[in-house]
Amino acid sequence: MIQLAITGGIGSGKTTVCKIFECLGISVYYSDDRAKYLMNKNTNLVEGIKSEFGNKAYKNESLDREYIASVVFNDKTKLRILNSLVHPIVAEDYEQWCERHKNETYLIHESAIVFEANIAHKFDKILTVSADVDIRIDRVVKRNGAKRKDISDRIENQITDVKREEMADYCIRNNNQALIPQILEIHNKLIGGK
Repeated sequence: MIQLAITGGIGSGKTTVCKIFECLGISVYYSDDRAKYLMNKNTNLVEGIKSEFGNKAYKNESLDREYIASVVFNDKTKLRILNSLVHPIVAEDYEQWCERHKNETYLIHESAIVFEANIAHKFDKILTVSADVDIRIDRVVKRNGAKRKDISDRIENQITDVKREEMADYCIRNNNQALIPQILEIHNKLIGGK
């Protein structure tokens, strides 16, 4: 079984690409969604976050994402602490997920920070989704109603598309290019074991 990581910056279109792969019958592990779930449901993780960030980190039994974001995106040390708590739990959850899907030809692990988290070596192949920064910012503003400055700050915490493309096995361009032909070409390679 081949493990393919799909990565790309915020607003690049990773989720759209993953949804198309799902239409081809490929199982996708959405690491950000699972991390959000685990930060609310995994007792050890909840206690670790409260220990590091205080009880203000949770409001009404749920992670106060706005509060956490305001703390970590302005302080790289706090971001590293949060990642050191979350990443091992997500990695364990992913391993269990892979075990449940072990008979499939290939699996996809979607994550914005494959390279930043130093987990690229855990995958057989890496696919990066790239788009111009202005397009990415516009997409996130439309999708989330977020402020352009907040999105720019998040982009600053991620590596560039150019750097991702240098390290990836495959690249999908998602400015105004057709996605399906690009995805089918990669899918056919993976089905063939390449």
